[in-house]
Amino acid sequence: MTHSSAPSHSAGRDDLPFGERRREGRANLTASGMLIVSGDEHACRVRNLSPHGLRADGPGLPQPGQRVHIEIPGLSRVAAVAIWRIDGRCGLRFEARQDVHLALAGRAKPLA
Repeated sequence: MTHSSAPSHSAGRDDLPFGERRREGRANLTASGMLIVSGDEHACRVRNLSPHGLRADGPGLPQPGQRVHIEIPGLSRVAAVAIWRIDGRCGLRFEARQDVHLALAGRAKPLA
């Protein structure tokens, strides 16, 4: 597995689930969301967010590799793929980079 040479506080870490590698910083938040998995809608909580993806928890989470859509306040419906799933949590990678400023406005704290 190769690691990105882009600077990141977590790039190259081996303790991230299933080889997950972050390209940019992420922001910690708690927001209500809606996951659309195989046409079924599942309420979820978004716990952190970056332009490339998010971490969510709740019922009905997708399996790794499964394509989904996610809706959260401040973002339109976004296509994503599940990267990992552990103990009621999952990581999603957006299919395209997102401008997350509206979703983060007034409620996010950068993670160290």
